[in-house]
Amino acid sequence: MSSQIIKTGEKPGDGTYYCTNCGQEVSVGDYDKMPPCPRCSNNEFTSYKKDSYSSETLS
Repeated sequence: MSSQIIKTGEKPGDGTYYCTNCGQEVSVGDYDKMPPCPRCSNNEFTSYKKDSYSSETLS
């Protein structure tokens, strides 16, 4: 299943999005801008939740 990539600063609309790096859920409203990931500072998100993410250790 493919999904559009949403980047930090974009306004993707009301919904829950998932970091493409660590899977952190981020919810935004209709007029909110997408923030960086609060867990790993990644700047790309998808509306599709993957089953697994990288096992990279965050420091």
